[in-house]
Amino acid sequence: MELDLRPVDTSAIINTRNRIRLFSSIAFYALILYITINTYLVGVHASWMHLIHFVVQPIVLVASIADGANITSVVTLLLISTMVVDTTVALLNVVTIYRCLGEVSTTCFERVYEKTIWLIVAFIFMLADFVTLTQINLLHKQLVLKDVHENAEKERILSMQIPPTWNSIILFNRKIKTTVTFTILFDIIFLFIIVAKQSPVYWIATGHIFIDVTILFMDMQSDNITFLHAIKITFVIIAMFDAISVLLQIQIGTKTIVETLAVLITMLYIIVDIMQLYFISNVILAVGKRNKFKQKI
Repeated sequence: MELDLRPVDTSAIINTRNRIRLFSSIAFYALILYITINTYLVGVHASWMHLIHFVVQPIVLVASIADGANITSVVTLLLISTMVVDTTVALLNVVTIYRCLGEVSTTCFERVYEKTIWLIVAFIFMLADFVTLTQINLLHKQLVLKDVHENAEKERILSMQIPPTWNSIILFNRKIKTTVTFTILFDIIFLFIIVAKQSPVYWIATGHIFIDVTILFMDMQSDNITFLHAIKITFVIIAMFDAISVLLQIQIGTKTIVETLAVLITMLYIIVDIMQLYFISNVILAVGKRNKFKQKI
């Protein structure tokens, strides 16, 4: 019999996960700020290196929801590398500003103006990096303790012949709800974009808005496997439409801030879709095991 004894997140772990998501969101918005500013500042700069966050932040978001200590170790290394990159950009801007302070010219004034803006952006990224790194380390320690408790509980259950508790159904259900709650803000922003642009390109991705609202009031712990598979298929279809939408948006081009924001949100939708498919698959697997266990009683 395969045991299902993974401890449910405590309030301390939930708070740690929420802080990681918060500062990951700050880094995400800093990316939007970078893209916006980059269209107006013409001077040569090294701030393009901040684009590494396009790769790192989705992984950080996954780590904030995943339940294994291994991924937090990987993310720690990624965040250290990212922090080195952001700090390097900040130092380059400081050096340029320092060199220009001794010169009095129009060109140097413009350079100081632009470099100061890039320095502020770099500091935002550095702040997000530092706090996220500390919280990822804390989450790693908390998950290691969960591993210890899980192994101890397995030994106790096996020795006393106690039936499993099926904690993973509760755990993954909460992860689905948490991910939806995180995405609701982006759903509202995307809804305003749809109203403003009135383009079929954006309508294609509206399925995510409806499924998020629906899941908020849905019980994913149902014993009905058919119902859970229907939700999974819905996520697959929505993910396909989100992918089509982002490809069309990229093909059309991003000439305005609103269009750039729409692309970023749709890309976030795809990441969330993949995460939700993983979570709902685990719920289906756990519910199936629970149903088989009940049949044997």
